[in-house]
Formats: sequence, structure tokens, C-alpha cells
Amino acid sequence: GKLVGEVVVKNGEEPALIAANGSPQPVPAVHVAAPVDTTGAGDSFNGAYLAARLAGHAPTEAVLRAHRVAAAVVQVRGALAPFETLRAAYED
Repeated sequence: GKLVGEVVVKNGEEPALIAANGSPQPVPAVHVAAPVDTTGAGDSFNGAYLAARLAGHAPTEAVLRAHRVAAAVVQVRGALAPFETLRAAYED
């Protein structure tokens, strides 16, 4: 069978665990003192991670960008943050 070469497990505001071509390593999350609404945080993380990987970023950098986007999303009500907010978090 074919082996999976890359796995990322997000764990809320705890570090994400990434395993990519080697041993697993934690990647610290972005702490948000007072989240407003966690709706969409996981989907936002996934989308940012995939966008970063498709843009050529290494797995660890992609997780850092994904954490920032998820942190931005939980600071607004509803599942969608303004696009410019998300772009700024992704590119930070």
C-alpha cells in the first residue's frame, strides 16, 4: 500500500502536531485571549495550510500560517472573517 507522507493534527489552541517525512513535531498555536466564535476555525486552518503548501511553503511554515488564520477567524462572529483580515493573518 501507499504510505501517507504528511499528517497535521490541529488541537484547538494547543500545539498542532505535524509529521512530514520524519518524526512528529509540535508547532505552537496562536493564543487568543478572548475568542468570540470558534465556528470555522478548523476549516480556516485547513484552507490556509493547503494554500501555503500549494504556494510552496514548508509544512512547518504552512502550520504557522494556518494557526494565524484560525486565530483571526475566532476573533469575529460567524464562520467568515473579512478577506483582508484573513490575508493579513496569512501573510504576517
